[in-house]
Amino acid sequence: MLLMKHLFAIALIAILLASCKKNSNQENPYVVGCKAENIYFKDDSTNIETSEVDTFSDVRTKCYMVYTTNTHFAYSTRLELFSPDDNLLMVVSQCSECCDFEGYKFAYDSIGRLKSVASVILSEEKATSDYNQFLLKEMMRLYLEDDSCSKKYEIGRDESGNVVSVGNLYDDYDCSFEYGVYDVDDFWESDLHGGDVYFVVAMKRKDRSNAYGSFVDVYYVDGKIAVEAAYWNDKLIKALIYDKNGRVSSLCGNEMTPLDLVLSYYCNEYECSKPWYFWQE
Repeated sequence: MLLMKHLFAIALIAILLASCKKNSNQENPYVVGCKAENIYFKDDSTNIETSEVDTFSDVRTKCYMVYTTNTHFAYSTRLELFSPDDNLLMVVSQCSECCDFEGYKFAYDSIGRLKSVASVILSEEKATSDYNQFLLKEMMRLYLEDDSCSKKYEIGRDESGNVVSVGNLYDDYDCSFEYGVYDVDDFWESDLHGGDVYFVVAMKRKDRSNAYGSFVDVYYVDGKIAVEAAYWNDKLIKALIYDKNGRVSSLCGNEMTPLDLVLSYYCNEYECSKPWYFWQE
């Protein structure tokens, strides 16, 4: 009987500890206890002096929102949500010709590696007089509660921690993955595209030695093919660019990196009279 009581007590304690741990994770799913990997690559080097930056904190979760706005030439706004560990949880942006904020939220594993990227839309329809606090609370709600994202990209890793898949993209050809969220235009540049952000994934050949001769790196934006960059002996020789409907486009650039082609032509749909390929001597 005494043994049964001890076993019952041990089981009860284990259940309580598991319950506490579960509740703790539910309350603070963004806590990783370390510096997470960098996922957002922005360029504020030009005309940043015309922007205003404010910070607003959430008392309950200790998360904080960085509010950056620019009213010089083109009105655009960027919101960034950070964890108490200063890890980026969400970034959304809005231009003067757009109604809603659009962007992405990020989840990390226990050691700070990216676990998933999900697209989000923050609407202003229910904004109150306390505009900044509304935005902060809405970002917290989207991050903690809303799981109805239209697009979500899970990051798959092997036993060594190497990325082997991003969303529905898998490594079938001895490739390595590179990914990031990028600004399409300079933050201040346009009232149509200024500050827009896109999730870019590149699948690159691991072995770039002369033994392979020619190979192709492929770039995707939000899961759709954007650019195929062809190399000969690890030297870029031509690039094929697609439009957002997946059709081959006549858009191209000269003396541009594949990533520049993605951000300058695919995302902005700029037109160019050049042929679909270019050669670099």
